[in-house]
Amino acid sequence: MENQTIAITMQQEETDVETQYLIGLNKTVLLCFTTFGLYQVWWVYKAWRFFNQKDNLNLLPAVRTMFSIIFLPLLFTKVLRYAKQQGYSQHYYPILLFVGFFAFSLFSYLPLPFLFLSFLSVVFLIPVFKAFDFARRHTPNLIVIEQNAFNTRQLVLLIIGAVIWGFMLLGIALITLMPENV
Repeated sequence: MENQTIAITMQQEETDVETQYLIGLNKTVLLCFTTFGLYQVWWVYKAWRFFNQKDNLNLLPAVRTMFSIIFLPLLFTKVLRYAKQQGYSQHYYPILLFVGFFAFSLFSYLPLPFLFLSFLSVVFLIPVFKAFDFARRHTPNLIVIEQNAFNTRQLVLLIIGAVIWGFMLLGIALITLMPENV
């Protein structure tokens, strides 16, 4: 795998959990911001899928992702509990993170420029991102690959997101600079 450092923790003969790819906190936040929050949805889906495989549950990760308004506090709690089992020493309050995330997400319904405050909702996911990465990195019998660079799909998302951001900011600038009597 190109541009990737492989860190494997005691691989067992048979594991039900797929290989875990860690891209790091900064890259995760950048992808969330650049994709207008769509990467956050993907991350939630992948987290539920991980727990489904790890704990041999019979849940539907896609459904839990679609109904995140109901299941996100449970996911935040599950991530923290899992991280603590792996020796994570930090703590966060899942319900407070959820309330902050949800409240800031609602800013997207406000007019310009206030809708940009909704992009700060990712700040409330950072403790969960950190705990989840720590836990997976420190779990025995789990194959973990830490990516030093973005993969092709992530680069495509970044490029598309940057183009959309560019057009959006250009549109805002043109609207702002346009004389009112035109």
